[in-house]
Amino acid sequence: MVLNLLEGIGAIRTRQLLEFFRVATKVLEAPLAALRRVKGIGDDLASTIRQWETTTDLAGELKRVEEFGARLIFQKRTTSIPSCYGKSTILQSCFT
Repeated sequence: MVLNLLEGIGAIRTRQLLEFFRVATKVLEAPLAALRRVKGIGDDLASTIRQWETTTDLAGELKRVEEFGARLIFQKRTTSIPSCYGKSTILQSCFT
């Protein structure tokens, strides 16, 4: 979900990042040099990804999803929105 919230990272780049790193947490934790090895990811986008915690309100987005009555479906074991709303906890819960 975080990748979809970042400016300049659309569906194609998200797919390329996930194909390269295999897991969203690895994308979000990757060093700049590793991010730049992905086709279409230059200095600016690599910086955008690395700074996601300062530019993205993941907790707020998840809360809005829940308030709207929608449900996120996760591929690994979790099938609903985690009850925690701290960024690092959500990241661990949603993407590990």
